[in-house]
Amino acid sequence: MAEWITKKDLLREAGISYGQLYRWKRKGLIPESWFVRRSTFTGQETFFPHDAILERIRWIQGMKPDVPLDDLAIKIREPQKWSERLPLDVLLATLQSPAEGPISPVSYASGNQTVTRAEFLAFLGGQYLRERGLAEAVTNDLSTFLLTVPVDWLESPATVLLVDVRGVQGRFLIVQSKEVIWWGNHAPTFQISVSELWSQVKTAWSQIEMTSRVVP
Repeated sequence: MAEWITKKDLLREAGISYGQLYRWKRKGLIPESWFVRRSTFTGQETFFPHDAILERIRWIQGMKPDVPLDDLAIKIREPQKWSERLPLDVLLATLQSPAEGPISPVSYASGNQTVTRAEFLAFLGGQYLRERGLAEAVTNDLSTFLLTVPVDWLESPATVLLVDVRGVQGRFLIVQSKEVIWWGNHAPTFQISVSELWSQVKTAWSQIEMTSRVVP
C-alpha cells in the first residue's frame, strides 16, 4: 500500500470534491498537518498520509448523515480525553506481559507519579534511548521533544522519528515517510516508529480504563 496520496488521487479515490475536503479541514475534521506540500517535477503538490486520510474520510462519510460537522469535530478532538492522568507505575505494569513494539517492560516509575497520554509517550521514547545506553541528557531532550508532536501525527502509521546522536547531544526529526532514511550526509543514529510507541500508549490506557482506574 502506498504511504502517500496526492490531492488529485485522493479526491478521485474517496469520491469527494475539493470543496468538501477543505470544508472538513476548516472544521478541524482533517488535521492541518496532513496537508503536506512537496516539490514534484511539475511544481508544488499537496500529499496526504494515505491510510490515515482515507480512514478519516470514510469515518466522516459514515457519521455525517446523523451527526453535524461541528459535533464531529468535537468528537475528534475530545480535549478532556487528553487531560486524563493515570499512575505511571500502573501504566508500565500493563507492559509487563509480552508486548509488541520497541519498548521492553521497565520498572523505574517511582511514587505516585501520574502522567497524561502525551507524557507517557515521552517517557517511553526516552526509555527507548536509555535501553540503548545513551546519555541521560539525550533521553531527556527526546522526552521534551515528543511532547510537542501533534496527536494526529501519532495516529499516522507513516510517522517516524529520526534521532541523530553525537556525544551527549541529540537532534530529533519527525517525518511522515519511511522513505526518509538519510539525514544530511549520514544516516540517523536511530529510526523509531512513533506509531508503535503510540500504540503501546493506547493499549496501556485502554486496559486501565476498562478497570475504571482513571485518576481524576
